[in-house]
Amino acid sequence: MTEEERIDLLRRLVPADGVPGGRTGRRYLDAVAARLTADPGVVQPLLCRWFTDGTPLPSGPNAGIRPTVAVAAQALLYACRGLAPDDLAEALVATAHPRADELLAVLAEEEPSVLRRALDRWAHDPRPERRAAAAAYGLATAPRP
Repeated sequence: MTEEERIDLLRRLVPADGVPGGRTGRRYLDAVAARLTADPGVVQPLLCRWFTDGTPLPSGPNAGIRPTVAVAAQALLYACRGLAPDDLAEALVATAHPRADELLAVLAEEEPSVLRRALDRWAHDPRPERRAAAAAYGLATAPRP
């Protein structure tokens, strides 16, 4: 089984994890986190594909917004952003989705050096969409007076 197939299978199994804290033992989302930790450069783009999955996840009685598979992927990528931050920026910019844009905005605020390096790469990239991303996110990393 390829890593792509494995991560897609886990995407379909994550809703079976049940309510957070309710299931004992290892959860499917824990398996995804382990795969992400083991090989972030490969798994990050695969997790970005989850952004379109609105399958609801079970939530506790005090949950305000019902989480989805997409929300879980975004939260996991955020939580593990330090593993391979440059690869994460590349995976996010390659994903045309508002959740990717949200994470890039967070990187601009919380990890400005990561986004500055990405902006330098994108500004010199021959692909017009990368140069457009450099222009769009350039202001987000500009020093504030």
